[in-house]
Amino acid sequence: MNTTSYHHRKPASMTSEQQLQGFDALRGSCWSTPKVTLLAVVLMVSLGLMVSVGRQACSQDLVLKDSATASMARELDLSPKSVVKRPNRTVSDADVARWIDSLSSGSYSQRKRAEEQLRAIGGLAVTALLTASQSGELELVDRAVGILQEIASRQTILPTELQGAVADTGHSDSVEIRQDAWQALLAIRARGGFQARQAAGAIDEVMQIRGIAARSQLADVGVFIGETQHVIRATMEHQQMVRVDEEFRGPDETLQLLAWVADQDTAQVSGASIREGVLRSVVSMPNLKRLSLTNGEVDLATIRAIRGAKSLRHLEFRYVTLSGEMVDEIAGLPIGVSLTLNGTASPLERVETLREKRPSLQVDFKQGGFLGVRCLDSFNACLINDVVSPSAAQKAGLLPNDVITGVDDKPVARFADLQQAINQHVPGDRIHIRFERNGEVMQTTAVLGKSP
Repeated sequence: MNTTSYHHRKPASMTSEQQLQGFDALRGSCWSTPKVTLLAVVLMVSLGLMVSVGRQACSQDLVLKDSATASMARELDLSPKSVVKRPNRTVSDADVARWIDSLSSGSYSQRKRAEEQLRAIGGLAVTALLTASQSGELELVDRAVGILQEIASRQTILPTELQGAVADTGHSDSVEIRQDAWQALLAIRARGGFQARQAAGAIDEVMQIRGIAARSQLADVGVFIGETQHVIRATMEHQQMVRVDEEFRGPDETLQLLAWVADQDTAQVSGASIREGVLRSVVSMPNLKRLSLTNGEVDLATIRAIRGAKSLRHLEFRYVTLSGEMVDEIAGLPIGVSLTLNGTASPLERVETLREKRPSLQVDFKQGGFLGVRCLDSFNACLINDVVSPSAAQKAGLLPNDVITGVDDKPVARFADLQQAINQHVPGDRIHIRFERNGEVMQTTAVLGKSP
């Protein structure tokens, strides 16, 4: 029997690969019992490796495996902090290729170690994982896509910084070219087949993670995302939306985070925030259907920025002055269903020309006066269901269940008749209203305001 102990062997006789395998063994032992850890340390001393290296490896794994830290990193990581390097050794293409091959290994522990290594090097593994995803082997594709999903969850969520940007990790010799795992997942989905189905699930997960992080960072710079009251087609309704207004205090580039807000389909931009840089980011919202620009000024460049919208159905300009040239520019925007021009002082002839150019587009042209009532449209009477507070209607004394029968010299039989009459007036106009309350005919005067 050979009784020679490991400590009788000379460290110089070991290959560098054997030393690295011993280093990995010590990394794993950090999570074992104290006795096993001690045994591993003795073994590594026998092999001629420094115990301090093992301690460093344990420290690295403790940082990476702490669940709270990992969760925070996924939400807030805007720099490449996840690059892991072996002592005095950078990750080579050969290392990456070996780990990719190990994803198909029959050894569970070897597969898991390869997955951990590929996750740890982040963007450096993206190209190889994208190639592996083209395999016809279901399990290999599943593992490659899963790793890409985790890398994408950690990478920066500012879209313009995801195009192969070079970032310094804090060491002069540690520069990682961060290839975009998100774009890799999109490429896999676009190829079709069972790989596309795997990628689609990963994309949904990454969108949720990035969406949560984006919401938090947008709130920090004054962007509102949630439910609020909003006027939709002359009526006040509670609406989920993104709102960028005078509270916005960040650089316009911050709004690129809206590209990850997939659960909102309505956006409102108002005041000084109505500008080209803001609009370019707002229309990048993946599911934007309704956009409202209110109480501000626009120029042609700002209007042209809306061309970037992919599935816009409703566009509204409210109390935003539009020249004839601007109306002509709006005629070429990608709007699917309706355009509302409310209080824009637009030339009527240009609006009529727009209607001729876009016959399938519903164009509502209003002078901007706002009364502030909601009527039940299912009756053959303009029965007030709700009165906005504050509003011209409230100040005029109108109440729910009142029935409006006329405005000035125009009869009102339905809510649409009332809307048409109000739309002919600008804010500040005084109108006379006839109505019935409990069978009694009454009159009042209202000074129209602006819709909120």
